[in-house]
Amino acid sequence: MNSTVRGFSTAARVHPPFLPHLRPSPRRAPIRRWLKTAVVITAVGYASKSYIDTTRAQRRATALALENDSLERQRIMDSMYGGRESLEDLEKGIAEYGKR
Repeated sequence: MNSTVRGFSTAARVHPPFLPHLRPSPRRAPIRRWLKTAVVITAVGYASKSYIDTTRAQRRATALALENDSLERQRIMDSMYGGRESLEDLEKGIAEYGKR
């Protein structure tokens, strides 16, 4: 029998020097964390600004279209029934209204 006694020690070497699951996690630089936050905030700001601008443009276009329709209806009514500027226009409007 072998009479050599092997001692137990916590300082015994493990090959490889550290196991993969015992490897300390690498510390990320705080700049990366702040950079990620800044990118997300910028993206959200850009998306909201784009949405607001698009909505404003649509509302403006709708308002202009409604105003143009109103002016066109007014022109049609003026041509059909006459305007209020002169007596001839009023007589023309009464005559047109009498036909209908």
